[in-house]
Amino acid sequence: MITRWADHDLLLMDREDLSAWTGRPVPTIRARCQPTACDIRTRRALYDAESCQKALAHVKGRARLANR
Repeated sequence: MITRWADHDLLLMDREDLSAWTGRPVPTIRARCQPTACDIRTRRALYDAESCQKALAHVKGRARLANR
């Protein structure tokens, strides 16, 4: 997992960290968010955490089945 500050106000995260932070699945992040940068060492896509959080706020989650 990768999380780092790129500037004083730009928080970059990889998909796995972003998934844990937002509570959204990795495939949803991959489909709805655009990478902002790439980690040179690991070649992982990095996302602007704030802009992804705003984009994912408009996406409804799946309905959960009630316990039977």
